[in-house]
Amino acid sequence: MNDTLCKDHVMHHVVTIACPGTSLFDAGIPSRVFGAARTADDDPAYGVTIASATGTGRLLTKDGVSVDLPGVDQIDEADTVVVASSDALLDPVLRRDMASALAPLLLQGQAVRPGLRVAAVCSGAFLLGELGLLDHRTATTHWRLADQLAKLFPSIQLQTESLYIEDDGVLTSGGVAAGIDLCLHMIRQDCGVRIANDVARSCVVAPFREGGQAQYVQTPVPHSADPSMNDLVHWFLETLDQRHTLEDIAHRGHMSTRTFERRFRREHGTSPGQWLTAARIQRAKELLESTDLPVERIAELVGLGTASNLRTHFTRCVGRTPQAYRRSFTAGSNSINVSGQYI
Repeated sequence: MNDTLCKDHVMHHVVTIACPGTSLFDAGIPSRVFGAARTADDDPAYGVTIASATGTGRLLTKDGVSVDLPGVDQIDEADTVVVASSDALLDPVLRRDMASALAPLLLQGQAVRPGLRVAAVCSGAFLLGELGLLDHRTATTHWRLADQLAKLFPSIQLQTESLYIEDDGVLTSGGVAAGIDLCLHMIRQDCGVRIANDVARSCVVAPFREGGQAQYVQTPVPHSADPSMNDLVHWFLETLDQRHTLEDIAHRGHMSTRTFERRFRREHGTSPGQWLTAARIQRAKELLESTDLPVERIAELVGLGTASNLRTHFTRCVGRTPQAYRRSFTAGSNSINVSGQYI
């Protein structure tokens, strides 16, 4: 794809596939974003359609609203197909049925038919996985769904830290809001940066977001079947401001260093050092969100010592600096609630 689409007034057709149980917001994202793109002559750059994955007729959305939609035969005229997120795609029977209906329209052999670009937002990746379009490709989905997607389709090279990924004409995004970033990426490809930036301003979103999904992931407190190991983990969390050594921790648990490290890795799937760093970063995120403490003080409170050390670890784990993270998450900013719907 390139910007000749908008220079030569070639109408590009985008079809969003809506599955049962999708929300109006989820299904409407591609229409809103692509529909805002205008050529230099102020003509629409895209024709946008929402089609029902289950055939022509009424589709019941997650919001309890029924909408009349055309069927998937709309794909015959499509240049880009976007699969909207839906909880129904987590149901193996429904997912297989929808994949069977879509395969003749999307595929030529085992590949995407020539001239067609295919994308999926959030759980839409499960349908692309069912179609075999993500086999041996790099892809992403919402971080809460990543383990489930990896188990179902183990050949996918999953990269959950990214907001969106393109691999050989097949695109996937993280949460639903990352679908906006994905659509803007496709507009940049088709129409160039200027028009994509105009669309971003129209939608009141950033043209290109810093960081990735890592900034929205909450680190759970691991639970062990061993009460003594649980006691150690909670002691970690209560004393994050202290500089723990493996020897100190093992001694507190009445174990040798080697035994403690082996048991912790077996119980929690990571080393004590890696988990402790993740816990320190999680606490730093909470303090950045809820206080106006200087970064230097936060570094001390989470046991990373200096602002420089915190910046190094934070940027590596989260994908952006502590200051940039604070700008996005403090009260009064465009905050994102990770406890609700997949975003």
